Amino acid sequence: LTYLVIEKSSKPENVGQKLTLIDYPFLLGRNLPLLSEEQDISRKHAEITYDAHNKKCYITDLKSTNGVTVDGVPIRPEEPAEIQPGSMLGLGLVLVRKF
Repeated sequence: LTYLVIEKSSKPENVGQKLTLIDYPFLLGRNLPLLSEEQDISRKHAEITYDAHNKKCYITDLKSTNGVTVDGVPIRPEEPAEIQPGSMLGLGLVLVRKF
């Protein structure tokens, strides 16, 4: 089972919390209770997809206001970027790590 762990948040009590990726595409944004109060995150910020044929995960920035980074490198909106276990994903000021 793949999940994300919140590493940095405006709400310290959310650090260390898990977001389990149950279905794909998995929408990341203020739609999720753990991210609902994050001002830097768009309602529909990014989505994570899984390519079963290649067994790879990708994140796509859904034209968010504050962008997405993978391991500190900004990605282009609407261009999927591969993510690996251990990848650090930046959503505005929030950081989550993929496991």
